[in-house]
Amino acid sequence: MYKIKNILKDTFKYIFQRVTWILKFLFPQELKIERLQIAIPYLDAPLRLVQISDIHYDHEPIRIDDAFLSKVIEAVNNQNPDLIVITGDLVQFKPEPIDNLISKHLSKLKAKIGIYSILGNHDYKTTHGPETIMTALKNSGIKVLHNETAYPMGKEEGRLQLVGLGDYGRKRVNFRLDMVRDDLAEERRARVVLSHNPDSAFDLEPYPIDLVLSGHTHGGGLATHPPLRLFCDPEITVIDLIPKSIDNNSTN
Repeated sequence: MYKIKNILKDTFKYIFQRVTWILKFLFPQELKIERLQIAIPYLDAPLRLVQISDIHYDHEPIRIDDAFLSKVIEAVNNQNPDLIVITGDLVQFKPEPIDNLISKHLSKLKAKIGIYSILGNHDYKTTHGPETIMTALKNSGIKVLHNETAYPMGKEEGRLQLVGLGDYGRKRVNFRLDMVRDDLAEERRARVVLSHNPDSAFDLEPYPIDLVLSGHTHGGGLATHPPLRLFCDPEITVIDLIPKSIDNNSTN
């Protein structure tokens, strides 16, 4: 009997090790830092943005644990960002975990100019979700853009315009281009749009936009556990915006 128990114990141990290896292969959990440099016109000085997305925080953080998220916050701060942008899906379903997410993690983010967030489709899962999340973020000093426009450095010529949109999945209700259309049409303005669902790019195509930052697909983002990503490292994205020289004689 003792021998059989040992065999079963060793067998279960082996199976557990193999399953763990397979899960790590399918759903990698090593944080990746993606770096991009983008030249945009009408910007008067370089600007560093760090994007994080799709945290999917829950009462039981099985999709992203606190130890890993602490490493994420440290990595973000180490980039010395001018702006930090969060492109939605802060929670998985119920909005109440936003309080722990902020107190444990988001409150420790540091940016020289400001921190901005939009909502993703998971943040709308309950009727009280959007208001609960937006209120908690605003009370923590994180600026929420819900079909709104911000000018983090002011509205002077050469300064960045930042536009944040609601959930494209229910665009008649939450994705309200009509509320920011005049801002998007402003000429000679460096412009970045935050929109959780990248499919919204089709609706944004008519406007002079330099960069759209999205999440949703989990090709980037942070949540680490199945079914949220496959063969793809969780990541933060460091984006260096640099001024692009403009040919005044150009017709483009």
